Amino acid sequence: MGAPENPKEKRDIVQLIIGWVIFVVGAIFFPLPIPIGLPMMIIGLAIIAPQSRFLQRWVYKRRRRNEGLNKKMIFVRAYVPPFVQKFIDITCPEKYKKKHKANVPLTE
Repeated sequence: MGAPENPKEKRDIVQLIIGWVIFVVGAIFFPLPIPIGLPMMIIGLAIIAPQSRFLQRWVYKRRRRNEGLNKKMIFVRAYVPPFVQKFIDITCPEKYKKKHKANVPLTE
């Protein structure tokens, strides 16, 4: 496996590395009494999520099984950055997609 030729591939690799570093640092800070670890872990996962098929499948399964989680993610979608909105759209279960798209305009 050689070095990536495409600039998008290079950006994706850098994004994955940054996301994992933030997630690991958050996991290290998680047991501290200052609540900084959990937000860092969530930010790291949000950075990793668009490139990780495993994470997308995992979130999709959780959203399909838990309607409350799915409703919260649809509600939060309007208040998050575009790359997180894209992740929420990708992981939306099929039975909610029509309603989801009708209520919240998609942005890219």
